Amino acid sequence: MPGSLEVGFDYHWGLPRNHNDIVRAYVENHQLFGLDRTSSFSKQIRDVQDVQGLLEERVDDYVNAILIDRVLHFIRENKENPFFL
Repeated sequence: MPGSLEVGFDYHWGLPRNHNDIVRAYVENHQLFGLDRTSSFSKQIRDVQDVQGLLEERVDDYVNAILIDRVLHFIRENKENPFFL
């Protein structure tokens, strides 16, 4: 299935699915954001969701604030050029 980059966007930063997915990470372009390159990523579904291989696990309560912060950063960095957000 094509993602944002395959349908014409130059950059993508967001969630792989939704706030409650088991990945517990953000996605930057085609990579998990904050992936620990020295460790393998894995997710295990048990009574408690364990995610390994991320330097920092996504916290659902902060998703909106993080997304807004990323948007404001993108706008500041690209304010001299046209963009679609």
